[in-house]
Amino acid sequence: MERRKFIKTASLAGIPIVTETKAGAFGAPASLTGGGLTLPSDGLLALPIDDSFIAPDLRDVTKKIMLFFGRAHSDSRVAQQLSVNPTALLSEFGLDGYIDANDPLLDVARIAASPEMSLFMKTADYTSFMAQLKSRGIL
Repeated sequence: MERRKFIKTASLAGIPIVTETKAGAFGAPASLTGGGLTLPSDGLLALPIDDSFIAPDLRDVTKKIMLFFGRAHSDSRVAQQLSVNPTALLSEFGLDGYIDANDPLLDVARIAASPEMSLFMKTADYTSFMAQLKSRGIL
C-alpha cells in the first residue's frame, strides 16, 4: 500500500500516526548523542546481574568466581600462587568444592594473569594475545 493511502486510511480508522522520532525507552543511544563507552576503573567489563533472579547459593559462588578471576588479574601474589599452588588458592577463595585444581579453566586463568598477557590486554594488542594463546595450545 502506498504511504499516502495508508496515512489516509489510518487517519480515518483512528490509528495514531507517528510523525516525530523521539528517544527510545532507555534514552538516546550514545552513538547519536556523542557519548561513549565508559569502562570501570579496573578496565574490566562485567555484566550487572539482578540478584533477585539468581538462587542465593549460585549468587554466592558466582561472586566468589568473579572475585577470584579479578584478583588473579590484578594481584601479583594471587597470580603467582595460581601457578605454584592452585589447590590452596581455590581453598582460600572458597572455590575448592566448585573448581578442580586440574581444570583447564585454571590454565587459561594462569595465562591471562601472566604479566605478558596482561600487557597485551591493557594495550589492546589482540593479535599478539591470540597468537600467544595459539602457541600455548589453548586455541
